[in-house]
Amino acid sequence: MKFLDFYIDGFGIFHDLEVQGLSPRLNLFIGDNEAGKSTLLAFFRAVLFGFESRSSKNNIYPPLCGGSHGGHIRLKLEDGREYTVKRSPGGAQGIAATIQIGGGEQSEQALSGILKGVTKDLYKNIFAFSLDELQELKSLESEDVSSCIYSFGASAGRTSAIDVENLLDKRMKELFAPRGEVKEINKLLQSLNQTSKLIETIEKRSESYNENRKRLQEIEIQLGSLDAEIAVKRRAAEELKMLRQARPVLAEIEQVEKEAEAVLDSPPFSKTTSLEDIARHENAIKLARESLYSNSIPDTASAEGINLPWERINREIAVRRAFRFIWMSALIGVAMVMAGLSITSGVLLAVGSLISAISFAAIGVMYKASQKRVRNLLEELAAVENQCASARNMITKLEGLKSKLTAIIGEYGLGDIAKKLAAADETKLAADAEQAERELLEIDQSSRHMYEELGRLKQEVENAERSDELARELQNKESLITELDKKAEEWAVMAIACGLLKRAREKYEKEKQPRVITEASAFVKTITCGAYSGINSPIGKKLVQLELPNGTRKNINELSRGTREQLYLALRFGLIREYGANAEPMPVIMDDILVNFDPKRADAAAQAISELAESNQILFFTCHPETIAKLRNTDPSAQCYTIANRSISA
Repeated sequence: MKFLDFYIDGFGIFHDLEVQGLSPRLNLFIGDNEAGKSTLLAFFRAVLFGFESRSSKNNIYPPLCGGSHGGHIRLKLEDGREYTVKRSPGGAQGIAATIQIGGGEQSEQALSGILKGVTKDLYKNIFAFSLDELQELKSLESEDVSSCIYSFGASAGRTSAIDVENLLDKRMKELFAPRGEVKEINKLLQSLNQTSKLIETIEKRSESYNENRKRLQEIEIQLGSLDAEIAVKRRAAEELKMLRQARPVLAEIEQVEKEAEAVLDSPPFSKTTSLEDIARHENAIKLARESLYSNSIPDTASAEGINLPWERINREIAVRRAFRFIWMSALIGVAMVMAGLSITSGVLLAVGSLISAISFAAIGVMYKASQKRVRNLLEELAAVENQCASARNMITKLEGLKSKLTAIIGEYGLGDIAKKLAAADETKLAADAEQAERELLEIDQSSRHMYEELGRLKQEVENAERSDELARELQNKESLITELDKKAEEWAVMAIACGLLKRAREKYEKEKQPRVITEASAFVKTITCGAYSGINSPIGKKLVQLELPNGTRKNINELSRGTREQLYLALRFGLIREYGANAEPMPVIMDDILVNFDPKRADAAAQAISELAESNQILFFTCHPETIAKLRNTDPSAQCYTIANRSISA
């Protein structure tokens, strides 16, 4: 089919415009922006397939400069028949009349017969397209266009092969993935790795069994020596601590001893008074008492005069007797404490007898003495009472100090303690005690560490002696290896099968690609100057890929905008060629579709357009003079038209 001429009655800015003498090959239309190129493209679409609906968002191009909306196109088919297709207002899309020269008018149905099933959508996206349609992938994804591209390559057998390949690939991914953790082979590899490490650890433990036993014996010997050293160090530290605590107590005892010596040196008793002296006084008192009671007192008045002080003295003597007893006990107790002895009940009874004898002697003396002597004796007894109180306090204090000292020194002898304290001052004792504590702490820490090591080694030795862990893990490892071999063999078989299927598919795709893809591949190689060797359509998938000379394939989303447009252009040219091989070749209209091509590929695209013009009439609209020049270089016979001032001139 070729357009011979066309007439515009009223369409957009054009009115009563006729263009004749269109070339059957390449026709070039140049015009500035808003000169009417897009209007002219819409006119051809409207005449062949009807006006745009008023309810649509598309421009319906009403006649702005007068005339009836529409016009006509005169065309010629390959068999020589000529038709005039007229579109004018009426109905939803206007009334179309197909008029055969020399015959009568025919209906819209007759026009569909001439167009051989080309739909409005197919014509807009494949045969008459602008840059907008070229850039949009969805323009090739419509049902009509998609069926033209892929219908030749689909078959039950091929789809089945794809299903098998997908099934194999899915199972392979279930078995193994390079970075997978839950895949079957990956999990087996992880378990095998863990088991191997555990076996290595167990074997190392077995190898170190004898070393552990030897080390165990060494530690036990070392701990025996260390425990003995700790005992010595601890005793030394305790002794130094005891010495430091005993020093102030002994000093206090010495002070009390000095006070006791002072009491013993004071009358009526002194340290020089001996027990023999007391015994002699006892005999004298005994004789005096016997003499006292054997004589009577004749003078009753004198007796009565003496009676009152006698009763008083008698009471005082009873009191003083007790104090005398305490006094002598205190003196003897002090002496014994100072000598490191214990006070016994026998000694205390002996002292009590002596005091009783002395008390009776005092009674005899007072009986014979004058009242002055009685007063002197009472004063003396008062002094003795004070001394007894002091002695009692000292003995109480000494007994308390003795108990405290005994608690401090424990099993140590008092003499040894006194000698050691005399040989060292407090500063040295403090330094020695601090050093001893430090050494004890260090040795104790070493001991704890050794005991910890001892416990660990004992546990390891016991585990090694009773464990069958190594045999169990070796068996587990063999099981894992067997299972892994099975899974790996399954994966390998599937990988080989998948690879064979893939190579067979690729070969089939190259040899049995849809003719649309084959035709488009030749155009894309030309348009890209050989950068891409062709187009591939994977079996069972509605997509296309560009293939590099080395066989590498790129998906559409990996291409630049210019390369994508070149791919879409090549696909359209392939569809146009494939359609022309099976039906009436349709005229092709393109509106400035080379603007995003680099100069080199724009020249190559111009060459491809010239090649397409050999089979299809082409109307090319542009506002770029250099594009006109490129196209005329490829086809000097191209017919050129200028669009300006609402008119078109050759």
